[in-house]
Amino acid sequence: MPDISTTKTPAQKAAVTVAKAAFAAKRARSTLDRTAAKRGRFMGALLAGGKTIVVSFARTMYVLWLQVTGLIFVMFAVMAASALVMQYKKDHFADRHRLYITIIFIGVCSWFGLVSFFRAKKKRK
Repeated sequence: MPDISTTKTPAQKAAVTVAKAAFAAKRARSTLDRTAAKRGRFMGALLAGGKTIVVSFARTMYVLWLQVTGLIFVMFAVMAASALVMQYKKDHFADRHRLYITIIFIGVCSWFGLVSFFRAKKKRK
């Protein structure tokens, strides 16, 4: 007589086969999930690195822009001061209207130049 504990009915064999298939599918899915997670982390790291590079480059270009515009404004102020000195040597400021406009122009250009350099210094930090 066969041993009852080792004999399996077809239904029991099918249940064991289904359980093994479910276990294998679950294991394969977890492996795929880990691979997808690694791929997702890698893409996230690439995007974060790219964003850091773009932000750093943009900040550097903005500081350069501020410095260049500040230099241009200071050069305008120096040119206006030079014109003011030449005007003084020529006729000792006979035209007062021109004198006041030149002084205002020097003040405004100097102010814009200084503000631009201070903003560049603040952004550089």
